[in-house]
Amino acid sequence: RSSFDIDTMLDWQICELLIEKNAWLAKRWITMSIAQIKQRIFSSSLLKSSGIYTISSLVNAAIPFLLMPLLTRCLTPEDYGIVSMFSICVAIITPFVGLSMNGAVARAYYTEEGKEDISAYVWNGLVIITGMALLITICTYFFSDIIYNYSLLNNSWQFAVIIVAYAQALALLLLVMWQVKIRPFKYG
Repeated sequence: RSSFDIDTMLDWQICELLIEKNAWLAKRWITMSIAQIKQRIFSSSLLKSSGIYTISSLVNAAIPFLLMPLLTRCLTPEDYGIVSMFSICVAIITPFVGLSMNGAVARAYYTEEGKEDISAYVWNGLVIITGMALLITICTYFFSDIIYNYSLLNNSWQFAVIIVAYAQALALLLLVMWQVKIRPFKYG
């Protein structure tokens, strides 16, 4: 026999073994009752966690959508412009306040040294977030007139932007801790 025939024969034998193994798996799945399959699927922690994260994301996305009729009825166009400008300013300031400390904490948690020193890492994150919020507050104090010219938000609204951005950075830090510790109910 040539080497081609031996190779072909070996490939054919491997295919037969794979078919036999898959047939065994197929028989096993067929013999499982529907209730057992449902039990396996719904007892999966991955499915439960994914479901909780999905539902909480949907609820968080639905809240502004559901409040839209109330806001358009109660607010004048000028007031709605202030709310929009406030939201834009929060979206601009939040990355500077938070400095993606939530991502840094999540990354550190999955390193070997990180699990041991995670409390120190979170504490340092809190210090950095607080320091950045204070630094931005000082800058806002000195440049409030320039900020007003661009955003038309008065001083009290400008400082409210910083408070909301600081609260969002702290909330993201807490959410990432719940997420890495696989606590979807607290996260939701």
